[in-house]
Amino acid sequence: MGSMKHNVKKLPLFLTQKDVENLTRNIRKDKHKLGLLLMSYGGLRVSEMCSLKISDIHLQRGFMKIHGKGGKERIVPLNATLQKMIESYLSKYSYHLNPESYLIGGARNSWHYVVKKYAEQNLGRTDIHCHTLRHSFATTLYEEGVQIERISQLLGHSKLDTTMVYAHISLEQKRDAV
Repeated sequence: MGSMKHNVKKLPLFLTQKDVENLTRNIRKDKHKLGLLLMSYGGLRVSEMCSLKISDIHLQRGFMKIHGKGGKERIVPLNATLQKMIESYLSKYSYHLNPESYLIGGARNSWHYVVKKYAEQNLGRTDIHCHTLRHSFATTLYEEGVQIERISQLLGHSKLDTTMVYAHISLEQKRDAV
């Protein structure tokens, strides 16, 4: 009967900027807050965030070097929120960090738990995952008129097709708004 539906790709969920602010607002654990911001404002995969080292962060020049899938490296600019948060985090914890230390580290699955916990606590939602934060980053960029090729670079996608889904999300939203 409803066989038409099968080829429709489910669009990834994402949070608006306001949602991200609410999600991260009253997180007391600095490490947790920074982790969520790195995924939301840097578009990092959870694995990339866990393996991010102090030496990958270039505060003076406002970017971080990400070691992505398949050994690919990319440069991701730090937005103002992220820049401030990393600066204060480092000034607080740098006494036990060296250039080869992980900025945050942690196990991937524990981060999934962290995101679920705060999403439920601060947004009352149970459908938010680490990857949702990455999608939110991409969708926001797309809506701000950033070229899809550029978003693709920032996310470290090897194929543009992977990034094109964000154009579809945005379209769906506009359709809902009408």
